Amino acid sequence: MRRQQAQGLLQGVEALRFFVSGFIHIQLAIDLDLQGTDFEVQVWNALSEVPTGTTATYGEIAARLGVPRQAREVGEACAANKLAIVVPCHRIVKKDGSISGYRWGVGRKRALLEREHRARLLQPASANPHGMAAS
Repeated sequence: MRRQQAQGLLQGVEALRFFVSGFIHIQLAIDLDLQGTDFEVQVWNALSEVPTGTTATYGEIAARLGVPRQAREVGEACAANKLAIVVPCHRIVKKDGSISGYRWGVGRKRALLEREHRARLLQPASANPHGMAAS
């Protein structure tokens, strides 16, 4: 089991290296030991389903979790996320599409979104070009 964990970690590090280098499409296939409240962990797992290069709103994430009136709580869970990029809270935006707070700064959030969007434009078309927001 340790060998599989080490291999998964190495793949994750390599994926992050490519992401930071600007090569983009990151899909980590590693098990994370997320530490937070049950609700925070549910939110963080939902964030991991938002495709690279797309965004979802706090309300959309809340609705997917079956708690459509808890968009503010989703925002609080995003703010509690300590794993930038790995748990992609930067892909979550306000209802009007604008960018709100980000633990590592709004400028960094905007840069990550722009980088992912550009990389997505270079990828072959997917079956759902609008990501989570389309459902």
